[in-house]
This record gives sequence, structure tokens and C-alpha cells, in this order.
Amino acid sequence: MNRRRGNSVRIRPALGFDQADKCLILILIGLPARGKTFLAHKINRYFAWLGYNSQIFAVNEKKNETAELQLNELTDFFLFKNGDIGIYDDTNTTIQDRLIIQQHLQQKQEHHKWKIIYIESIVTKQEILDFHFKLDIPETNMTENEAMKRYHTRLQSLKESYKHIHEDEFITNHI
Repeated sequence: MNRRRGNSVRIRPALGFDQADKCLILILIGLPARGKTFLAHKINRYFAWLGYNSQIFAVNEKKNETAELQLNELTDFFLFKNGDIGIYDDTNTTIQDRLIIQQHLQQKQEHHKWKIIYIESIVTKQEILDFHFKLDIPETNMTENEAMKRYHTRLQSLKESYKHIHEDEFITNHI
């Protein structure tokens, strides 16, 4: 492609959906401190810059709400607020978690067709994980050591049930 100053690049057709009847749902997958929320904000900012009505639905940002309520807000965003792109930010570490999301979206589908893309964030370098953790220390009365212990306990329980996404896990053109 010839990139000259002042030329614009058309990206909408490359996304593969017609805004009149389809919506794009990005579902983030990964253990805590893997950069999912950072990635969600970068993706959201990019699509907003392109002119799409996009929004992040993060379970961890609304601690009093369950994942199901966030999924309801996600589908309502498309059905009632003319949403184009929804980004679902949660760990979604098990096949069962992802099946629940898939079933929820199938049940809520009315006049829209969802196009779903799963994005798995994998980080294995310990120094990066430690840095991410320190950025995410919850605003509580816990010391850093107490927060680190709680984090590692939660991480260990998630690691035991964590299943990486496979190409053939949810092969659907759209639901």
C-alpha cells in the first residue's frame, strides 16, 4: 500500500462485519496480571479513534457485579445503545467459563448477529508479572506482602483449572 501524507486507510471492511446486522465481541482470556485490561483499553481506544462505538465490560472493575451482569450489559450495549464493538475483560480461564459466555450470547441474540473473537494474553516472564502485579495492588488496607500472598493464592487456584484456548474450541462464523 502506498502511504503518502494525507491518505487515509479504510479499515472497516477488513473487520468482516456489516454494522447493520452484526456486532463484534472481543473476549479476553488469561490469568491475572497478563495485561488483559491494558490490551482492552488500547483496543477500545483504537476502535473509538476509527469512529466505532466501542466499550469495555470488565468484571474486575465493578467488584459488586457478577460476570453475568457484565454479560447483560454487554448485550444491552448492542441491543439498545447501537454498540459496534464490545470488549469483555475477565479471566475466562476455563472452557466452562467460555461455554457460559457462548450460551449467554446465544440466548440474548435477537436482531443482531454477534461475531466473536477470543484473544488470549500469555505472559511468562516473572519480572513482567511482578511489575503488573505492583500496578494492580488493590486499594485496600493490606500491605504489599499481604496483597502478594492473596494474589499468589488466587493465581494458584486459577492455574490449576486454566485451559488455553484452542483453534477448534468455538469454531463458529457467528452466532
